[in-house]
Amino acid sequence: MEEEHCSWLISQIERLVKNPDSANFGIDKSRCDLEIIIKVAEEDKRFITQEWLDAWKHELSVKTGVLSPVIYLEGNEPEWLAKGEFIH
Repeated sequence: MEEEHCSWLISQIERLVKNPDSANFGIDKSRCDLEIIIKVAEEDKRFITQEWLDAWKHELSVKTGVLSPVIYLEGNEPEWLAKGEFIH
């Protein structure tokens, strides 16, 4: 992801949470083309809904050209990913 995409995503996350200083995300390219793990304070996890994740996934697909980015909250990875099934 380019810096502008990273800046866009972190701003989207920070505007939803009460503790923006604890908001962050990581990128893992070892399992999927683009896998993003969002990290927020425990009390802020309730604000990151599946609807938000789906919207960010779509927007990142448009912005980056990656067809199927994977985005989830830390510790809540999709079941297929936890089982070791990867996007190729």
